[in-house]
Amino acid sequence: ADPEIPEAIRQALVLLDRGETMPETREVSIGGQAFDLVVHSYADRVLCEFERHAGSAHRLSRFAQMAYGSMDKLRRQPSIERLLEVAVNEVRAMTGFDRVMAYRFRHDDSGDIVAESRREDLEAFIGRRYPASDIPAQARRLYVLNTVRLIADVGYTPVSLLAAPGHATPLDLSHSVLRSVSPVHVEYLGNMGVFASMSVSIVVAGRLWGMVACHHMAPWHVPHAVRMACDVVAQLIAASVQSFDARERESTVARAAALRA
Repeated sequence: ADPEIPEAIRQALVLLDRGETMPETREVSIGGQAFDLVVHSYADRVLCEFERHAGSAHRLSRFAQMAYGSMDKLRRQPSIERLLEVAVNEVRAMTGFDRVMAYRFRHDDSGDIVAESRREDLEAFIGRRYPASDIPAQARRLYVLNTVRLIADVGYTPVSLLAAPGHATPLDLSHSVLRSVSPVHVEYLGNMGVFASMSVSIVVAGRLWGMVACHHMAPWHVPHAVRMACDVVAQLIAASVQSFDARERESTVARAAALRA
């Protein structure tokens, strides 16, 4: 076996003792096949997930350059609106999805599609508003905990979990990258003619502020490295939102002070 595998597990056990849950990703080889190994520790257990690695070194190098350029563009945007418009274009260029949308949630948890990049023959969704019930409370909690979710093929067959003897506590897959999704959500996507999807949460101050949602009209797998870059894009958006909000508050306080004077 690849020596990277037991080493990753050893490091996860150290983090487990410290109570940390940060996932670590390594490229490993099993039987001549390359895999992305994602290891994290949670609830007194270490979880190892193996995802087949299909990308070439040249392709990933080219992607790294593209991702760096995308981050630079996002940092230079003057407003939240322009930031999200650029973000959907950059995420679509990085991932190849047919449609990429930016949701912004309101105080009542309903969401508006405020930016969109799509294939020309697809119907535009920008401007549509969706009720809070589209994302139930338990799903909203998971979107905050596990910020990137991919369904490579809505026609997938879920694999049952096999419990090890002596473990009475159910396995918590909240932080898992390969965890199955709700059959209701799969049906929802199927009714829209969507065969693959990815969502990346925009979390501001511990709350689901918005989301980058991606749809594809055929099965579509996005490599783990690309998904992690999209997560960084979402974190950059969240930091920018906080910065814009802070500036707006400062401006409001200054105007109020001027009025009082």
